Amino acid sequence: MLLDKIPGAQGHHMYTDRYYTSYVLAQELVKLNCHITGTILTNKKELPSGIKKPKFVKQSTVSYRRNKTLLLAWKDKRQVTCLTTTGDIGIETVRRITRGGVEMMIKKPNIISNYIKYMGGVDRAVFSENR
Repeated sequence: MLLDKIPGAQGHHMYTDRYYTSYVLAQELVKLNCHITGTILTNKKELPSGIKKPKFVKQSTVSYRRNKTLLLAWKDKRQVTCLTTTGDIGIETVRRITRGGVEMMIKKPNIISNYIKYMGGVDRAVFSENR
């Protein structure tokens, strides 16, 4: 394993896209004192059914915590599901400008904002307000 060969690699925070993010990987990284944040495919076996098909009633977020792992589904225009081993379900208000030039304020989870900041985007067609 890479981290066995590089003992000083502990403490890093990795950002991954939906093809690489998994609950199993997150648990292994936590054991090595590393963190992961990434979007995740909802067809993974280890995910709870409530996150696979969340029911957004009045809220735009649904979250589950298992040990040090947080799973979060957020719906704005589309649903974005992510996993992180650091952070909480904090929400921030951000400015969005629509195609018509109308400015509006939306509430976005901190996890999504950090992912966009450090990964370079989440489905750039959906989250173009940060570019």
